[in-house]
Amino acid sequence: MWVIAVIILFFLLIIGHELWHFLTARRSKVKVKEFGIGIPPKAKTITKVKHGTIFTLNWVPLGWFVRLKWENPNSDDFLDKDSFTTTPFVNKVIILLGGIIANLLIAYWIFVTLFSIGTKPLMIIPDHWTPIPTQSYVMPNTSWAIEKWILEIDIITWDAYIEE
Repeated sequence: MWVIAVIILFFLLIIGHELWHFLTARRSKVKVKEFGIGIPPKAKTITKVKHGTIFTLNWVPLGWFVRLKWENPNSDDFLDKDSFTTTPFVNKVIILLGGIIANLLIAYWIFVTLFSIGTKPLMIIPDHWTPIPTQSYVMPNTSWAIEKWILEIDIITWDAYIEE
């Protein structure tokens, strides 16, 4: 189950990252030549939309990519007005940082969702490992976990177990 969850979360991060590059480039009036699923070589063209972007499915199913108009300095369209090279500097920064911002927002959303529905601690740290109590639901120390009723200790057997 965890493997499937990690694959889904990884998929969400990648699609959000590339989609944000795509949307910020389109908003900055930079032509997006290709929006690809997977790593080339191209297996199939899914569709071509009215503004000229080709959506492709590629053979290696790892990651996604956005190909902007500017990648070949020897081509005739390198300095066109809808090229990445001629867009203002602020737009270039927004397009390039868009993926990072998307990753931060998606990660924030994932953590808020996980902690809203409740999650077990990743690890409970013994009290003697840190001089300061770790007051975190992700990695609490033993005394804080007992205080917050995350961890119970059976006094008879001295076995610790996490509340379900």
